[in-house]
Order: sequence, then structure tokens, then C-alpha cells
Amino acid sequence: MQELELTGNEAIAWAAKCVGVDVATGYPGLPCTSIINTLKNIAEPSATRVEWSGNERIALETAFGVSISGGRSLSVQKMAGLNVALDSLMVMNILGTLGGMVVAVGDVPGSIFSGNEQDSRCLGAFAELPVLEPGTPQEAFDFTMEAYQISEKFGVPVILRFAKGFALAKGMVSFDCAAPAKKPVTSVIKRSYAPAKARVDGHAKLHRKLKEIRAYYAGSQLNTAEGSGDKAVVTSGFTYVKVKKAMEAKGLLGACKLIKVGSLNPMPQEFLSQELAGVTQAMAIEEIEPYLEEMLRVFANTEGQDLKVRGKTSGQVQWEGELSPAHIELSLDWLMGDQALGGPDFASVQVAEGGNELPGFCDNCPYDFYFSELKKYLAKNQLPRPVFTGEPGCSIYLEAPPYEMLDAKTSLGGSLGLACGLSLMQTDREVVAIVGDSAFFHSEIPTFVYAAQNGIDVIAMVVYNHAASVTGRQPNPASGFDMKGEKTDIMEIADIVTACKAPLVKVVKGKDEKAVWEAFDAAFNSKGLRVLILDDPCPLI
Repeated sequence: MQELELTGNEAIAWAAKCVGVDVATGYPGLPCTSIINTLKNIAEPSATRVEWSGNERIALETAFGVSISGGRSLSVQKMAGLNVALDSLMVMNILGTLGGMVVAVGDVPGSIFSGNEQDSRCLGAFAELPVLEPGTPQEAFDFTMEAYQISEKFGVPVILRFAKGFALAKGMVSFDCAAPAKKPVTSVIKRSYAPAKARVDGHAKLHRKLKEIRAYYAGSQLNTAEGSGDKAVVTSGFTYVKVKKAMEAKGLLGACKLIKVGSLNPMPQEFLSQELAGVTQAMAIEEIEPYLEEMLRVFANTEGQDLKVRGKTSGQVQWEGELSPAHIELSLDWLMGDQALGGPDFASVQVAEGGNELPGFCDNCPYDFYFSELKKYLAKNQLPRPVFTGEPGCSIYLEAPPYEMLDAKTSLGGSLGLACGLSLMQTDREVVAIVGDSAFFHSEIPTFVYAAQNGIDVIAMVVYNHAASVTGRQPNPASGFDMKGEKTDIMEIADIVTACKAPLVKVVKGKDEKAVWEAFDAAFNSKGLRVLILDDPCPLI
């Protein structure tokens, strides 16, 4: 038995090592990047292949290919990445797995360095897959091991959902690193259902699996309850840690039950029936969406139980943002106090700033140079200010002064597509798409083909800084190094864009003022897809 102090993310990585994962894939993004980084450092290269994939869909599909061959796989991505992979996930659920496959997905309450507050529990339920949520580093290890057991027992991928606070929280973790026996690798692979009736039959088979998984949950240790009383707080994941701390501080566990749901899909009905017997009022305290709250309402309706359910939709729990201790305390005060006085006054809570999302560029950053020069160029030539599109990555800093050169941003790989649509309407000024080199390889290449083929008038400025800098300088195909820092061949962005038939491609190497102004001249005095590749490595590499 080993004992280590680990973060939640590190504990997931150690569980993957101990279960004998054959392949681990992912795409960098907070709060889950450190799972792959940790596993890379602790896994034996001869036993486990650890890699950053081209995008989240590639990561998921690679992991699925390993699983249906009998291997064990882990795919890691943040919540926005699950959107990228969802099309494939919605078929994998029906096709089923052979070796254990776990999809670790990190959510970001408060939306720090994320485009939204998306809740992956909802997508997991939509995909009709088992969803587990650990709350502590010890549970991170235990739940990951359990996820592989469920995946192999029932032949489905399992989603392991966690939030930002969990990823960083530290604790002592005790574990045995003996890998359970694996299924043999097989060459007999049938994972394609045709005609349509076969897919419908596969869907029915998935529903039977979920029914069996619900029964399996009843005998597991994934769900726990403590305290007593006719009122209950129902929570999950790292929120449980915060809620329990608040309840202990107020001395509430003797008068109120605390129920932690670790198996979020399918609903652990037998467990809830046992723990909610005699409870007349239940409050769901959770991040981000009212997932548990709606689960409790479905449960009460199904069981015919007279249970008043409180939470976000009824106004007793703060809905948006990361739950602070003060938010939780107000909810608990309402539940245990005089409810005739109205709902909690969440507007009175002074929430500490979550951190400056726009700290600015690093010293000697290529973005700083190129876009400062662009501002000078536009002013000298008295050109109308273009519309600027961007995407997650270092381009987000352009939104702040002194640049103020980011008008619209959606998702990674979305900058050029958004610019194409804008250019069809903004006919009196240029539209400039700011594209990072990692985003280019993630999912921008098809849009370059589209823009060139359809003669779209747009300028694409590809800032080639040789890494996914904002998430920790992970490599991409044009970096010239791999995730271990070893030298690799460079896939030239200019060659790819030229093959896409862009009519103008200009490469500027380094902070060359004369060359960059000549490139601006060429771009702003022509039409069609104009691509400027601004090649200067991130100073932190």
C-alpha cells in the first residue's frame, strides 16, 4: 500500500497508471491538463502511451479504438472539448467497449479561462453514459478505478466529471498499485451497426445496460450519507467538501442529513429511496446547473414521495458562478431557518475576484509586437478599424487595452469561420481572423479550404508561436518538439495553407518591422483569403 499527497488530477493519473492504461490521450485545457502531464511523468513508456492529440475528437476516437481492441484507455478534456467529441461519443455509447474506457472531463464554475460555465453532467446524461464525480483526491483514485470496473463489466465508456476546485485540491491518498487482469487483445472487432434497425436494437441494449448499472450502484460505495433529520442537503463532487465544511461549522449534521451522490447517471434510485425515507424537504447544492435538483424531482415523482425539492430553479441556491462559502451558508440558513421570510439575499454576498483573466502578454511576446505594429500601420494609412475575431488562447489578451482588437470569440478553431460570416456583411471594412498555430491544427484547416474555395474576402493572421502557450506550452505539429521536449520534424503551416489554395500567403519570421509592414501592405491591398503567418516562438518555451 502506498500513501502520497496528491491533487485530484494527480490522483486520477495515478489510478490510470495503476489500472494499467495502455493509451492516454487528451487536448490541453484547464482544469484537466495536469492529468496528462502527471501521467506522462509517472508512466512507464513501454507500458503506457501518453499523448496530446490533434483535437478532442481525435483523442476520444483513438481511446475508443484502443478499447474495442481490448486495451484500457483514458481520454482527457475540458468541458468545451466534450462538445467537439460529442458526435462520436453519441455513437460509441451504442457500439459499446471491450477494454475499460474512461473519459475524464473538467468543468469550470466561474468560467475562468473558459468560454462558458457548461456542466458536463448534462451532456453525460444526454449521451446515456455512466457519470461518476469524485469529491476528494482519495475518491479521485477510487472512483477512477471503479470507472474502469464499470466500463469493462457493462461494455460502455464511463465519464469521470470534476470541477476546477477538485483538480487543485490536495489530500493524502492511500492506494494499491496492482493492476487488475486485462481482457486479451482481439482482432475480432464489430463496431458498426447497419441497417437502421440494428442501431435501434443497439439503443435498446444500451438501455438494458443502464438498468443493470443502476442496480450495480446500489451495492457500491460511490454514494454516501451522514447526519439525520427530516431535512436533507444533496450534493456531489468537490461541492460536497465545501458544503460539509459549512454544515460542520454551523453544527447542522445532527439536525440535517448530508447526502453525497457520486454516481450521477443513471440515477441511483435505490440509494435515494433508502436515504430520503422520512425526509420532507431536500435542497440540492451543486455546481453548475440544477442537475441534482431535477434528479430529485424525478425521483420524488417516480416514487410518489411527498418531498419538497429546493435548489437553483426555486431560488434558494445561487445559480451562476462558483459557489462561495457565503453562498452556501445563506442556502443552509434558509433551509434550517424561518422560510416565510423569503429567499436568500445572494446579492449581498461579497465575492472575491476570481483572478484577472486578462493579465496581458508576457515580455517579448510575438502577439504584442505584431498587433502593436498593426495598430501603427492602420493609423498611418488611415484605414478603417477592421473587425477582429479570435479564439481561446493568447489572442484573448487583445481584448484589453491598449489593443482592444478582439470583437468576437467563440470556440477553439472558430476564428476564421466567424470571420467568414462577418466578411459577407461588413463590406466597408476588413475582417481579420486571429488564429493560433495550435488552433490551426485543432480544427481551422477545413475553414481555410472553405474560405479559399468560396473566394471569401478575409485576412487570417496566424500567430505561429510554436506551442499552445496559454495552457502550458504544449506542442503542436509545427512546434518542432514533442511532449517530452525531444526534437521532431516541423509540419509547415505555410505549405498547408498553400495547398488549401489561399491566393496570398506571406510568412514573416521574427520581429522584423520592415517585413511585417510589407506583409500588411500585401494583405490590405488585395482581396480573397489573405494569410499572414507571423512566425516567432513564445519566449517561455
